[in-house]
Amino acid sequence: MGSIFWPKALAEACVYAWHPALHYDYPGGIVMDFLCHWGNYPAAARPLWESIFAQERDEDAYLEPDIFPILQRVLREGDQENRLFALFLLGGLASSEARDLLLSFLASPQRKERWASAIALGRLKEERVFAVLHTLLLEGFATNEVFASVEEWHAAQEDGYLYQRALQEQGRAEHSENLWRLYERLESIGYEWYLRQRSECALMLGDWGNPAAVPPLKEALQAAWRMEQVWPDYQGPDESGPDIWHFFQDRLAFALGQLGAWDVLASLHLPEAHLLIARIYLILGSLQVRDPRVFYGDSASTLFHDTSLNVRSRAWEKKGIQAHSFATLFVDPVRVKSLLAEHFGLSPAEQEDALTRFSTALYERTKEGSQHLYPLESSQRIYGGDFGDDLDVDPIPFVE
Repeated sequence: MGSIFWPKALAEACVYAWHPALHYDYPGGIVMDFLCHWGNYPAAARPLWESIFAQERDEDAYLEPDIFPILQRVLREGDQENRLFALFLLGGLASSEARDLLLSFLASPQRKERWASAIALGRLKEERVFAVLHTLLLEGFATNEVFASVEEWHAAQEDGYLYQRALQEQGRAEHSENLWRLYERLESIGYEWYLRQRSECALMLGDWGNPAAVPPLKEALQAAWRMEQVWPDYQGPDESGPDIWHFFQDRLAFALGQLGAWDVLASLHLPEAHLLIARIYLILGSLQVRDPRVFYGDSASTLFHDTSLNVRSRAWEKKGIQAHSFATLFVDPVRVKSLLAEHFGLSPAEQEDALTRFSTALYERTKEGSQHLYPLESSQRIYGGDFGDDLDVDPIPFVE
């Protein structure tokens, strides 16, 4: 029995895989090129007259040739990048054979393949990987799992700090030889790839709806906040900078909101902008705003402001007409304010201020993460025996 190909599901799987080509191509095109390269896909071209004149044609039915053998071939013959992509695409197939093949890769000797198969199965809500996803949240995340020694870790802190200081003081900064070596180290272990995938794990666990995920998600949020404190000048190979910690934190807060874990922020002692953002993402998760645009700053400025285009789009949807593709994401501010009052005790004025400041707070917290906690002298950035004494929470220790 052939597997069913859903173009939308496979395009989403491409996004989840963080395929390198997403920098310059769209998901559907990447998937189609991949399948065409590895097999005869699609098996037959659509007649030109049908493409032009056929109305309300069933695109999904046309694109239903069995692609499972194609993905099997990739897993047999492809290099690591292609094999990983094939595993993610298997998560877009609704078939028992795809599920069984993914389960077999949970025991792969390749760590990335184990992760990809677990994440693909998680999207199918396969109960056998629920506990596995808990472990992926923090596997390989802490500094002692990244660096071989305390000295190497301290050098990474110093190099990042000096780069950021030069950038702030001079408007430009040169990458030192040590910084290039750090990039190579992070690239070699796939640190940012794993961080993006652990962020996807968080969203999956939140969407799962099982409260058993709250403790590991809470632990991960605490760890992500501590990492921002001990490595506020992070520099990585993908030009991500310290915002990479926020990428993880926001998705963790959203997932915890989906699970109704309103008390998770109490023990973190977050500075002002961090706290505001975390509260908003808890609320967005609670409201089940399942739109990836909520995590990006260009949508934040209009998130709580309705537009005439949005109003028209909703009216069209009620009539069964596809909404305008340029409509902006909108979340009802009345519902958000109600939850700010109910769970955080904010007054009406504080509620309004929180919504107004949300978009600017996304940019303010980058400076806040380091300035709130640390003096500027580099000698105090390199932690010795009193590692983390000034932190508001227990630091992540370096365990040799």
